[in-house]
Amino acid sequence: MQANSLQSRLVQYGFSAAGLLTLAYSLYRVYEAPVRLDWTLTLAVAILISWRIQIWIPGVRSQITLTDSFIYIAALILGPWAAVVLASIDGLAKSPRGSNNKLIDTVGVSVGAMNIALLAASLTVIRIFGPLDQLVTPVENGLRLALALGLLALINYFVYSGIAAGSHALANRKNFARVWIDNYLWTAPAFFVGAVAAGIVARAIAFFGFFSFVVAVPILALSYVVSKAYLGKVEESHEHIEKLTRLHLATIETLTMAIDAKDPAARGHIQRVRLLAEGLARAVGYPEDQMEGLKAAALLHDIGKLAVPEHILSKPAKLTPAEYSKITVHPVVGADILSNVEFPYEVVPIVKHHHERYDGSGYPDGLAGEQIPLGARILTVVDCYEALITTRSYRARFTQREAIEMMSQESGVTFDPVILAKFVENISEITANLPLVIDPPVLFEGVGFKAIEPSPSRGFGLAPANATEKALLDIAAAQQEVLSLYEISQTLGSTLKLSEVLPIIGAKLERVASFTTLVIYLLRGNRLVAEHATGRNADAIKGIALALGQGGAGWVAEHREPLVGGRPMRDLQALGSAASVYSTATILPLSYQGELVGSVALYCAEEQGHSADEVRMLEAISLHAATAIHNALAFEQTTESALTDSLTGLPNSRYMYGFFEQERSRAARHGYPLVLMMMDLDGFKKVNDTYGHHIGDEILRKAGALAKEQLRSGDTLIRYAGDEFVAVLHRATADTIVDLKCRLQTAVDSFEHEVRPGRVARVGISIGHAIYGVDGIALDELMEVADQRMYQDKAARKAGTTPISLAAHQVVPGTM
Repeated sequence: MQANSLQSRLVQYGFSAAGLLTLAYSLYRVYEAPVRLDWTLTLAVAILISWRIQIWIPGVRSQITLTDSFIYIAALILGPWAAVVLASIDGLAKSPRGSNNKLIDTVGVSVGAMNIALLAASLTVIRIFGPLDQLVTPVENGLRLALALGLLALINYFVYSGIAAGSHALANRKNFARVWIDNYLWTAPAFFVGAVAAGIVARAIAFFGFFSFVVAVPILALSYVVSKAYLGKVEESHEHIEKLTRLHLATIETLTMAIDAKDPAARGHIQRVRLLAEGLARAVGYPEDQMEGLKAAALLHDIGKLAVPEHILSKPAKLTPAEYSKITVHPVVGADILSNVEFPYEVVPIVKHHHERYDGSGYPDGLAGEQIPLGARILTVVDCYEALITTRSYRARFTQREAIEMMSQESGVTFDPVILAKFVENISEITANLPLVIDPPVLFEGVGFKAIEPSPSRGFGLAPANATEKALLDIAAAQQEVLSLYEISQTLGSTLKLSEVLPIIGAKLERVASFTTLVIYLLRGNRLVAEHATGRNADAIKGIALALGQGGAGWVAEHREPLVGGRPMRDLQALGSAASVYSTATILPLSYQGELVGSVALYCAEEQGHSADEVRMLEAISLHAATAIHNALAFEQTTESALTDSLTGLPNSRYMYGFFEQERSRAARHGYPLVLMMMDLDGFKKVNDTYGHHIGDEILRKAGALAKEQLRSGDTLIRYAGDEFVAVLHRATADTIVDLKCRLQTAVDSFEHEVRPGRVARVGISIGHAIYGVDGIALDELMEVADQRMYQDKAARKAGTTPISLAAHQVVPGTM
């Protein structure tokens, strides 16, 4: 960059010095061979008076001035040296007022180019046609004069425009041909119009004297007025077309920005792609007349993503094959949408094929090589580069160097190698004006409601600067709401355990609205119980019970309506003085298909309240939360029913297997004894056969209740099958087992069930036990040992003998 700047400066100084030397030599030649002073001064005054009179050529950065005609007149009647002097006066008069550097950069080069071009053109024409003043006088020299003037204007035009374009291209590191075409191609009329006017006036002066010059001034002025009026209309038409073009592009840009705003992770992607595409297109020599089409295609290339579900676009994990196939339709959908617009450029093919790969493995049509439109190949490179240098939901962004290294590995595979090489070669210039990439704040797992409401107080960015920015933020907020609710429903649907569902709901609500304490009340019977709490005083609040209609939470549950700005004192009066820290409450009902589940309360210590957007979001989340809680409660109830004996209300055999594994692990970990006790009712079959199963069921219920009463509080009684029961005893010694066995058998033996007046039914109970770690480790082993001892006990009871001694099966604590 520095070397190029030095080279440009040297060229500028060189042209300025050459122009100065040309002026100095011209002054010397005029001094050596004087010309008519009156004519010279008249032309100089005319130049100084008319240099401000200029007509801009519509659509180009060039103008027609009357001074050009006066300089050509001087070349024809006074000679090339006087013309150079007058050209220098013209250049200095037109020069901008500014710093010395600006004077050298613009005036020096401009005057130097003008002097060199005019002198080169004049001397060349004189060498071919002879002295110019001799061509003016004879009438028969009209054709030679016309040819000489044409050649004079042509050489002057090419030399001047070549020097000016070359200097500009070198200073700004641009392509010479592109600078010349953009700025000087259409300036030729200015040179030729001036030459024609000069020829007419010079002939008039030669034939009619100096007075004819005075007459020519109004003619030139009239020509100026007519030309200005005509070209003014052309300019108005040109400006109107440009305004329409800018309007169309601005409309496209605004709509695409609205689409872009839907994805916070890719915010600004479309604008950056447009700038990158334009820069790369100029580097590879993309046709200038198609540049607007490429810009439009860059802005619209992702419009087809409107047909792709947002949860797929924002998915943080790897896409499934089905999801990827949905993504691949967006170029075709985009092309179909745009096919109704009659673009004067190659927009639709670029949009349709910007995901084709150079080796033919891309989509949608599998085009390869130069079958892919040039604009699409350019867009493929810049689209990938922009995606790599920005953060996505599934990865962090890469540095420019890392991105280039990754893309270089795909040269000739994904990317056109020539275009990619040009991109890498010119990346500094192409990315010079690229907006800064800022990582969006993400507060949810992948999405977040707070992230879409930036404000200085929350620290997520600056407030919107204008109405457009605010509108884009509103679009982003709406989109984030949808994604947040989708993410919440996905998360809540991932578990059916109430102990996991409630903390998830609390975490989600915490990211939506601020609070001091959050409490989730669940309906238990006819009361609301605080099942989950987070924040200040959470432990003290858990378990608080409110009647329906009591306090804010009870009122909300009873009326099924939200309460915003309520007072929390009646809800939290159980906290005593600690409740005084709370000022406001926002409470919402939890209802599933008309069935009350509970309520959720956000208690705040400050008088801050919640905005309408926050309340609306809370209401939406509460609907999902109510569904998740209802499903968890239903699952809990179903699970409990599946593990509970419907007749006795005791745990059943399905419960026993899982429960025993937990107890066995706990006993092994803490080193205390664990005993399995098997029990079977004696005489139960006879009761069933004699009195019927309904009497038998009643005896089973009562016998189970009697047995449960005799067990210790930490022991567990299970109905295993039929008239068999299993008890799991913790920390049971030999004396404990004997004592329990005696008490159980005494209670059941003395039990009488009155079948009808004067008739009672009786049963007994036989008991056997097994000790974990002594009689076995596996549940089946222990049950087999306990079952054998139970039948031994049954036989002994039947024979009226003493029960089996436990001496041989002494429990040894810690033996596991």
